[in-house]
Amino acid sequence: MNDISRTEYEIITDCSRCRQIMHRLQYQPIVALAGEGVRVGREGPLLLLQVGTASGTVYLFDLLRNKDLVTKGGLAKFLGDENTQKVVVNGCSALSAALYFQFAITVNNVFDTQVAHSVIERHKGRQLPVTLSLFELCHVYSNNTNKYDREFDVKLTWEMIMPDLWSQRPLNSNMINFAVNDIIAIFPEVYNSQREYIHHHDLDLEFERAVTTESLFYIDVVLAELKNEADHIRVCNVLRDFDEIPRSHDIKLDEISDEDVINALLLVPVQTAEQMSENISKLKEECILRELVQVECSICSSRETFEPESLLVTKLLDYMKHTDQEIVGRACTAYSHVRRAVLASMSRKYGESTPRYCLSGIESHTLSTLTPDEYSVYSGDPVIQHFYKTLKMT
Repeated sequence: MNDISRTEYEIITDCSRCRQIMHRLQYQPIVALAGEGVRVGREGPLLLLQVGTASGTVYLFDLLRNKDLVTKGGLAKFLGDENTQKVVVNGCSALSAALYFQFAITVNNVFDTQVAHSVIERHKGRQLPVTLSLFELCHVYSNNTNKYDREFDVKLTWEMIMPDLWSQRPLNSNMINFAVNDIIAIFPEVYNSQREYIHHHDLDLEFERAVTTESLFYIDVVLAELKNEADHIRVCNVLRDFDEIPRSHDIKLDEISDEDVINALLLVPVQTAEQMSENISKLKEECILRELVQVECSICSSRETFEPESLLVTKLLDYMKHTDQEIVGRACTAYSHVRRAVLASMSRKYGESTPRYCLSGIESHTLSTLTPDEYSVYSGDPVIQHFYKTLKMT
């Protein structure tokens, strides 16, 4: 065992040692669970699995070095066991999808800290609670923020600069710190705080249903569609309630302080906003223009580490069809700048041997829709050419 920040950890690569640990963990009523990899999900490989105990020990199961840890090592049986609750760090949907599609594992008896936050916030009156980062969860539910704030920032920076970070071996001291801290930042303090609130307010059944939906979101297409539809209805209800409030004048976006309304305006599709009312349509236009300004500012201020959100291109393409010409013009400009920033970032952070699974959705879209002018600019770039040819071959 080694010691980092007074926390014991062990890296597991051997199946016999893994079985010994599984035998020990099966008697634990609760453990913490997290995973690391490259854009972890249905296709993004899960390369490291972290399991932490209430006593402060963190086990790092190196799935890149030995995938047999899952079957021969007993990980699959342990993760599927109903008797031990697994406290998943900050969202279980992507991790569940990776375990299901890559290792045929269904994780049972899950406590999702992100879902718990949403359930608690809705009970407090919020209708559209936002997703929190790991740092923000710690800030809300524990006193661990100051201990790990720098580590959170460093990890995010590393993962932006080196998307295939978790495919590097051996695990260096920074990677081990990141993996261990993801567990001990949340468990047990954040878990205890959330669990106490949920039990005290009789929210257990609502929480269990929400966790089931979250864990199957990328696995069950029908369930995912039902969740998206329910979310859309919730967004529309927030805006309708807001629109029915009597006012002496047309309200502007800057005058709105209700976070649920602001989130609803961000989430509502343009066509839906236009169908609701003239007031909601105008507020949506203001919201789009503000968003486009923020995109341009983000590109200018963080060109070296610009990492666009997953739905940005979809939204920009939608805005480019808008009836308002100012929005169309700004969206076209932003779309062009985003593409340039994405290509420049890829050329800088990837290598000629980087596997395709390292690409984000926006990066794949940009490459697959390269214009002749863009292609000519990067015709001599070996990284862009590598990925471009790889995509064309599939």
